[in-house]
Amino acid sequence: MTILFSDWEIVNYPDNFGIQSISIENKEIYVKNVNGFYTSSDDGENWNILPENSNIITYYGLDLFKKIGDYLFLSQNIFSEDAYNYRIYYNGNNWEDWELIPYQHSALLELLYDDEKIYSILEQGIAYSLDYGSSWTYMLNPPIDGYINLLFVDDGYLYVNHGCQIYRTQDMGEIWEDITGEIINIGPPDPYACTSIMDMVKINDNLVVSVYWYGGVGTLFYSESQNINWNFIENFPSNHNSGHYYNSVSSMSFKNDILYLGTSTSNDGIFYTSNLLDFYDYSQGLDNYDLSVSELISSNNFLYKQGGTINTFQIELIAFLYDNGDINQDTLINIQDLIILINYILDSNFDENIDLNNDQAIDVLDVVYLVAIILNYEDFN
Repeated sequence: MTILFSDWEIVNYPDNFGIQSISIENKEIYVKNVNGFYTSSDDGENWNILPENSNIITYYGLDLFKKIGDYLFLSQNIFSEDAYNYRIYYNGNNWEDWELIPYQHSALLELLYDDEKIYSILEQGIAYSLDYGSSWTYMLNPPIDGYINLLFVDDGYLYVNHGCQIYRTQDMGEIWEDITGEIINIGPPDPYACTSIMDMVKINDNLVVSVYWYGGVGTLFYSESQNINWNFIENFPSNHNSGHYYNSVSSMSFKNDILYLGTSTSNDGIFYTSNLLDFYDYSQGLDNYDLSVSELISSNNFLYKQGGTINTFQIELIAFLYDNGDINQDTLINIQDLIILINYILDSNFDENIDLNNDQAIDVLDVVYLVAIILNYEDFN
């Protein structure tokens, strides 16, 4: 594994207004600021503003800003009693007008999407939609007394939590499985107490969960996703100044076989790992006051960071050499792979395995990408 690129940089802001919220789908970036809603297809180099709507009360104070499929959703619980939730549709050529979603009894505070289903919390209950928010069906809630948080969805499983309790279902709430296990028992001593689950991601066949304790202390666990048996991750390098465990990981993102972890402290920042054993700092270019992370989110090419300050930063994703660049599968990354890539370009062929930078095209950018891999691969070996 090698890093092909260098420092974090502030995103090129649309119309010079700072980004308040960001949502990403593949290579498309969607942001909101005090001036409107924007989209970029080239990692923030150029921006297009989305249609306006006088019924949208404000461009600040939104509770939800999320791109799912061909729809961009927003929700606001401010200054209104009967107009909370909106969506706008991209028809393949342009964005249509904003419209009110039929459900308007409360704001949509969360949205998760998997296998053509959108999950949300509606009036303290879990509901799902098969038609991008036009109609909703309520599920049976897990045995939780209190606020339910949608945590993660993948491979037919919906994961939710209340505090440090984690439940999952694969039959739309007919049966809920308590998978909390040992995560509430492994942590700092009193007066610390397990408080909440910060994030959950899936890396290959494992789930990784970040647990928050009082005072900024965190713990990390992993488990095989089918049969839950949580294992404590001992060697995360961001040690808490109390001497107990390490700084809480507030957000995680898994992309191209690399797990990125952002801490909520200004003493450390972002780390990455490919094996949950070896962790490396990935904070270069960030000043101390920029290090704290509230959200990590990745496009096809970049990792984005918010938190610490009002700025939004981006950095190129790390290339994983063992899977990326060995086009002829001879276990070497060299000039032979470059020749094959150039032939693909000359013949106007497309193969997603040859699309090294994941931009849905095979062109000179893939050549530049592969040359960088070859040069770093020779140094690596």
